[in-house]
Amino acid sequence: MKKLLLISTLFLVLVIYGAWKLTSQKESVVNVYLETDFTMAPDGIVGFPSWNASTAKELTEGPDFAEIKVNGGGLLVLPPQASIETPVPAVIILHGSGGDWTGRSIYLANRLAKHGIAGFAVDTFVARNLRPTDDYFERLQKASIYTQIIDGFNALKALQQHPYIDGENIAVTGFSLGGGSTLYSMFEPVATGILGKDGPRFSAYASFYAGCSLDFEKFEVEGSPVLIMMGEADESMSIERCEWF
Repeated sequence: MKKLLLISTLFLVLVIYGAWKLTSQKESVVNVYLETDFTMAPDGIVGFPSWNASTAKELTEGPDFAEIKVNGGGLLVLPPQASIETPVPAVIILHGSGGDWTGRSIYLANRLAKHGIAGFAVDTFVARNLRPTDDYFERLQKASIYTQIIDGFNALKALQQHPYIDGENIAVTGFSLGGGSTLYSMFEPVATGILGKDGPRFSAYASFYAGCSLDFEKFEVEGSPVLIMMGEADESMSIERCEWF
């Protein structure tokens, strides 16, 4: 009888523990980037408040409904002439699904700076403590396209406080996954959900080989210029789909 009672008790404990693991335990948050005060550190590695999203619906709900809040961040490169007296335009750069471990976004940020434009290479994967050795699909699950869109807008919001940057002239660009994030950022319901109706908006959008796969109930766009670049020989993306889009 005692043995049966012990077995029953152990079974109950295991059931309760399993339920707790499935429902109660939240993913721990590691802030790789620290929120940056631009008056103290105008460029270099910078961070800003952001949050995660796993569905399109969460894009329009805003930060109040976000389960996981975490700092976004990346590398900001300023042109030599950037100052309070001569604020410069900026471009926020969003990486592809392979991440930016090869440094393409950082290279582009430096090239832009040489031409008088601040470049901000935002790294959504590193901000979520992800590494190149992590499983490809696991990375996209933990840092989805929706999360990258949110990072892009929060980077835009953060740069509004930068004394050396012209907040009215901040564009966004991206490649593949980042190209999709760039493209979907032009939709007003998305921008309103993340930054509010009166929040800042991008001054231009340049999307490179994006999937053009998401549909929105309201195709209400913000109105700034949009450039979509595709390759004719690229079999992984559909030019026809983007033309329809």
